[in-house]
Amino acid sequence: MNPRHYDFIDSLRGIAALSVLIVHLGRLTTPKIDVPAWIFPLTDIGGTGVLLFFVLSAFTLSLSMNSRKDESNPLRNYFIRRFFRIAPLFYVVMITTYFRDIYVFGVWQPWSEVLKSTFFVLNFFPGSEQGFVWASWTIGAEMAFYVIFPLVFMLSRSLSSSLMILLLSFIIRWAWKLFIFNMMGTTEASTFYSTSILHHLPHFIMGIVTYHIYEATKDKSLNRIACLVFLLAMPALIFTLIAYKVISYNILGDRSTSCSLLFSMLLIGVSRVPFKAVVNKFTMYVGKVSYSVYLIHANVIYFAGSYISSLLEGHIYNGWAYVLCLLSVLTITLTLSTLSYEMIEKKGNRLGRNFIGWLNQRKMKSQEC
Repeated sequence: MNPRHYDFIDSLRGIAALSVLIVHLGRLTTPKIDVPAWIFPLTDIGGTGVLLFFVLSAFTLSLSMNSRKDESNPLRNYFIRRFFRIAPLFYVVMITTYFRDIYVFGVWQPWSEVLKSTFFVLNFFPGSEQGFVWASWTIGAEMAFYVIFPLVFMLSRSLSSSLMILLLSFIIRWAWKLFIFNMMGTTEASTFYSTSILHHLPHFIMGIVTYHIYEATKDKSLNRIACLVFLLAMPALIFTLIAYKVISYNILGDRSTSCSLLFSMLLIGVSRVPFKAVVNKFTMYVGKVSYSVYLIHANVIYFAGSYISSLLEGHIYNGWAYVLCLLSVLTITLTLSTLSYEMIEKKGNRLGRNFIGWLNQRKMKSQEC
């Protein structure tokens, strides 16, 4: 993929990462940082940034799968790339978290929990779905989708077929919800269901649908003003109205559906009109290191953010305290994320490419023999 051509994807990843960081800033600091009341609804809905990650994930996987369909052994290479994209950094964070829990919290994580995280199957076990690595449930959901994506993509070769798969995913989610809530207590079922792959399957499929819309319209001339209004301004306005509870957002029995639909519209919008407020050097940079941001930010907030919050508490106006705490946490998180991106993520991706190259060379040598 041409990196310049897809700057909008990095920018949206950056916005997703920032929104998750912002919502956690108001929840993980001790003492809790006071979020200004006028902006609290927008920060509190920031957790939906995870849904934007899911939509973007399926969208970019579709772009990548289509562009690499003619390479030798594309399915094997796909799984190798996905593993080396996710696993190296996650394993480093998992090991760090394991020893953090021992020395900071006095908790020894059971080996059963370690193994579930190691093999990315935590989402399949009630009571373990959150993972002991903070926010790792999303990684489990991502990895589960990676496993089924080639089949789903094969069945979604056109816009019409992808829409049928989307409808089927809604039916599967509805049946899964009925089954889970009939089998478990309400609280346990709610947590397990909300982190499960079948609950989030429609959000991933929405990304595939968006990919087909993008492919069908990318070479067509669309009115710039119309794109700006209907695919950028309107989703932003509706999202704001949802945040402030002016309108309801319960569609097809699940509130997350409307958000993923709005994110799909936004994705198409910025692909046609890279509006500077969305697509800029800062959001692109955050998007580039967004995986590291996602895995690192919670620890930064819990430790550094809490310390900064305690220093500022009662000394300056709450609004300014929030801004200073946010900027401090963001600076520390981006610094650490840049280091982990350069030292772990890039090397992990390179290792995956080298492994594919080694397998290809081995195959060529065997054929020569």
